[in-house]
Amino acid sequence: MVSSTLREKDGTSGWCFALLNNKLAEIFFLKNKDGQATIYAHCYVKKEDYTTKKERAWIERDISRFRVTYRRGKYKIAANE
Repeated sequence: MVSSTLREKDGTSGWCFALLNNKLAEIFFLKNKDGQATIYAHCYVKKEDYTTKKERAWIERDISRFRVTYRRGKYKIAANE
């Protein structure tokens, strides 16, 4: 999973916006050596909290690409591409 809003600290972790159970959320993930992403946390956010055009563009771009389902402690990623 690669996102335009990927923020990397050490090259292995990042975050992006996604629709998680049909709600806007920030998802946090770790990337392994093969480039596969493993989601380890999420938080639901409100679109109104992001006011700049750049942030709004990130949200629109990311939610059009990623849909995630969280159920029984497990994440399932369904790319919209």
